[in-house]
Amino acid sequence: MGFKDISKTRHPAKFLVWVLLAFIAHTVSSGTALAEANSTFGAGHDPGRNGQKPQTIAAANMRQLMSLVEYIGGDYPRAVNGGKVTNQTEYEEISQFTTAALEAFSFVAKARPKTANLASIEQELRDLRDAVAEKMSAQQVRSLARSAREHLIDAFQLTLAPAQVPQRALANVAFGSNCSSCHGDSGRGDGVLSGKINPRPRNFASSEFAAGNSPFKTFNVLHTGVAGTPMASFADRLSTNELWSLSFWISGLAHDQSVTMSALPVSVREELKSKVSLEHLSRASDEELASWVQANVQSLSDSKIALATVVAALRVDAPFDGNFARKSEDLPALGTVSSSESIGPSNPGAISAKAINATRKAISEAMAVATEGDFERARSKLLDAYLVGFEPAEKTLRAADPDAVAAVERKFVALRSTLARSVSSIDRNNALSALDQALERALVTSKALSNRQVTSPGPAQGSDLVIRIPHKAIGDFLGSFLIIFREGFEAFLIIAALLAALGNMGMPAARKWIHAGWGLAIVLGVATFFLLNHVVRLSGMEREMVESIATGLAAVVLFYVGFWLLSQAERSHWDKFIRGGAKQAVTSGKVWTLAGLAFIAVYREAAETVLFYNALSNSASSSLAVTGGFVTGAASLAGICIAIQHYGLRMPLRKFFLCTSFLMVALSIILAGKAVAELIESGMLDPIRVGAIPSVEFLGIYPYAQTLGTQGLFLAIAAGIWAWKRQAVAKSASLSLSTADRSGN
Repeated sequence: MGFKDISKTRHPAKFLVWVLLAFIAHTVSSGTALAEANSTFGAGHDPGRNGQKPQTIAAANMRQLMSLVEYIGGDYPRAVNGGKVTNQTEYEEISQFTTAALEAFSFVAKARPKTANLASIEQELRDLRDAVAEKMSAQQVRSLARSAREHLIDAFQLTLAPAQVPQRALANVAFGSNCSSCHGDSGRGDGVLSGKINPRPRNFASSEFAAGNSPFKTFNVLHTGVAGTPMASFADRLSTNELWSLSFWISGLAHDQSVTMSALPVSVREELKSKVSLEHLSRASDEELASWVQANVQSLSDSKIALATVVAALRVDAPFDGNFARKSEDLPALGTVSSSESIGPSNPGAISAKAINATRKAISEAMAVATEGDFERARSKLLDAYLVGFEPAEKTLRAADPDAVAAVERKFVALRSTLARSVSSIDRNNALSALDQALERALVTSKALSNRQVTSPGPAQGSDLVIRIPHKAIGDFLGSFLIIFREGFEAFLIIAALLAALGNMGMPAARKWIHAGWGLAIVLGVATFFLLNHVVRLSGMEREMVESIATGLAAVVLFYVGFWLLSQAERSHWDKFIRGGAKQAVTSGKVWTLAGLAFIAVYREAAETVLFYNALSNSASSSLAVTGGFVTGAASLAGICIAIQHYGLRMPLRKFFLCTSFLMVALSIILAGKAVAELIESGMLDPIRVGAIPSVEFLGIYPYAQTLGTQGLFLAIAAGIWAWKRQAVAKSASLSLSTADRSGN
């Protein structure tokens, strides 16, 4: 079997769709690379790479410095006991690390000479080196290391927490692929290569290891490796999210893996959620975490739960369940929320208001950093303000005031584009003021929702409830209507063809298999939608990435579907497959295969429908409009199908498919613009503004070169396919006339 000559390919639409897929994949991969480059560690620094600018290399030294300080404090007890060296190799390594820590600090201090308390921190590191040299007690060395760590965090404003919720599945795969060969499947240091490695791999399941280890320490070791040992850096192999997920996973291996947060008493669980953040869990070793819980969790003394069980739950389950605040400052202030404004599932307005206030605080921090001239770090902090701060409020606000959400998203992008040395402080302040006004409008809506009122933050007065239907909601309604009506009608035609084929063959009893097949397809289609929207829990940049990919994929599939039914060859192939399969099933006696045939035909349409609705719901201004369009479309579809099946109604199918194909191509171009806009809004692409172009969200038009370029590509390919089809039709007509002339002669 050889490769087909491309010049003889009969369906350029398929080839051009692959071009579209490659283009979107390149755009997304570029966005992923940019997101990785902009991902925050500590103070928002990028991981260092050879050949990069000094500021980035200094960030790598900061990461190495923190790793060294953590390592010294955690491993010293294994090397020295009672003033005597118990492990010479370990002691020599730690001694070298104290010198390396001072060298790394010297580099960082030169890069950030205006940082407060540099001299005192340097002295602490010298004291740490001297304490190791004098073989002081483990408690003294740990205390010095902990003090140096805390002062470094305060001085350089480091945030020791992941930007996204760690993912257990990511950690499991990463550990199996990268760690188990040395450390063993359970992390006990007994992997297949462990006997060939010196020093032997660490036993992560050891309580001694866990007592002095923290996820943050593990993260640094994974990122930088350990010099002089086989432990290499994984920074180039794993993403930041994978590194954080793996770090929390490793920190839980010393505990009972079956312990969950849900096993704790409700009072203890709720108090932990109000007091503990991912940053807490990241910074603390097991020993520190146990001491903190015992001293600060008051409900623990009233319960019968063991302290070790609580620590196990915090290590094994808490980092991955998505219910803990990211940073300590994001925790609710205890005792400040009145009963009428209790924050819980029943009051999404209060949750939204809290998120907006946290967003404003994060923006202030980002702008303070920008004032110092560190624009790279400021952009990273501003991205955090959107992904971690505003995102939790977005769903609630979008249902009540979609225009407010759109305004906030646009103003975030606009402000981020001003965080550069080439932009004047006046323009930056104007962008900041515009974003603050947009957030104020969102806050007014949130507070109204908190009081069980939905008000429009505009001049309209005179009623407590103002229901507005923005023009974008009309587009959402029509798009939703079109998707279910078009895809459902396709499925109906296929099933009708199958049933008719059985009728012509005199096998009406076999129709039950057809009904069983399409019924199962509908059930699984609903299950697929539920899985995408309710089971897969994502957050922050990860959620934005998935939404943008889903929207982009939907745009490509819609584009292809729009042209697919215009091709008589494709229609005939599909019809031939369905009818041929039905005939074979009947003649062979395997009528149960009819169920499989009906299932394939309908689930194909159901899967497309789920994909389209997932993309539409991600970008819709009103979930009510999408739901209304679905219900109306489904009702209209049912009416048309009943009329055709029972009353002999005939539809002009060619005109129907022509019109709906045009609308689907148009919808695909709109979604293409929205997909790229989502990448820009989430910070995965830097915006390239086109000044004279207005934002028309109804059409997916945004003033960015990336969105306009993508839509332009879709339009160009659509025009090319349309021209090719016209040429093919003209050629076919000419051939038919020529054949008729020869026949006449």
